[in-house]
Amino acid sequence: MGRVGFLRQAWGRYFVYIPGAADKTAELFSWAALNRALEQHRLEPPRLRLEKERREVPPSSYMIPRPTRRGPTVQRVDVAGLYEQLRDGATLILDCVDEVWPPLGRVCEALSNALATHVQVNAYATWGTVVGFGVHWDDHDVIIAQISGRKLWRSFGFTRESPLYRDVQANDETPTTPKWQGEISAGDVLYIPRGCWHEAVGRGEPTLHLTFGINNPTGVNLLTWLADELRGEPAFRADLPAFADRFARLEHETLLRQRLTAAFREGIIDRFFSDQRERFTARPHVSLPSAGEGDGRVLRSGNLVRFSGMTKPTIVREADRVVLRGLGKEWEFALPAAPLLEILLKPGSEARVSALTSYEGVSPTAAMKLLEALVLGGLIHIVDE
Repeated sequence: MGRVGFLRQAWGRYFVYIPGAADKTAELFSWAALNRALEQHRLEPPRLRLEKERREVPPSSYMIPRPTRRGPTVQRVDVAGLYEQLRDGATLILDCVDEVWPPLGRVCEALSNALATHVQVNAYATWGTVVGFGVHWDDHDVIIAQISGRKLWRSFGFTRESPLYRDVQANDETPTTPKWQGEISAGDVLYIPRGCWHEAVGRGEPTLHLTFGINNPTGVNLLTWLADELRGEPAFRADLPAFADRFARLEHETLLRQRLTAAFREGIIDRFFSDQRERFTARPHVSLPSAGEGDGRVLRSGNLVRFSGMTKPTIVREADRVVLRGLGKEWEFALPAAPLLEILLKPGSEARVSALTSYEGVSPTAAMKLLEALVLGGLIHIVDE
């Protein structure tokens, strides 16, 4: 099953096991990367937490408060306490590990662009066979990438169609009979759709895996977005006729229905995704010291610059200008800037300033001013080579 077939047939519907070579996931993360994150970052609970036998381990058993020179204390890892809990069977969980390990950050950006939604990565490390979470379901889709060691996974299927975090009915009928069971090792990948019950059990050896959490938009999200769009309609901003007679109420209902039907026209899903892409904020990419200088040039001809966003902005050419919408903002540029914007403002794209300032049809001075405006606006950044 190729990428298109997977997204059209399995996405959001079926549990999928994808075997892979042992080195398939090696570049994503490692034990060394986990060690560096624990050593170099302030990872206070619940971002860093331990779970054992379906319960959270008290942070005081593996974190220690350290006073700072100015008084407030910060939580740092108590190495001896951490080792003790892990040797006793606890599972280590580090949320948003993509924010502390650049290779994962780049993968998340690519996935966010492809799926048009937010993607977050958590790391899970286990040593024993004690169950960390037990049989459970997640309110988002999950991609599991096994980095090191082996782990036993069980999939139990669904007991409620498309359950939500905020739902009208609890999804708490825990199934007991697995529909799939298997041991995965380094390089293997699992896809677990929202609402699919599952469980992971260690095999008595060090095991490390990543969980990519994917929050796919639902019809409820579309209606919430549409409600905000309808704030532009006077009929929806007006008070409901709480004290009017029945005829007046029916008249108002009719008006609201007409306006809603007009807004809920063909292509609304495309409009929703287009708007979401335009509003999708970028991960922070900083271009210091150059961008922090109050005078002088921000860029040099030898700089390599890269688009900072996770989804391609909307670029609209008009009679005498080009309008750019992306990262939750809107910019206006002179019409000759359009070809440069089309080249550079694509996820993953990068180019030398020297090449961009010698582009045919745009003067080097105008091109440099455009690039510097894009840097200062956060649309592109200087790559640290």
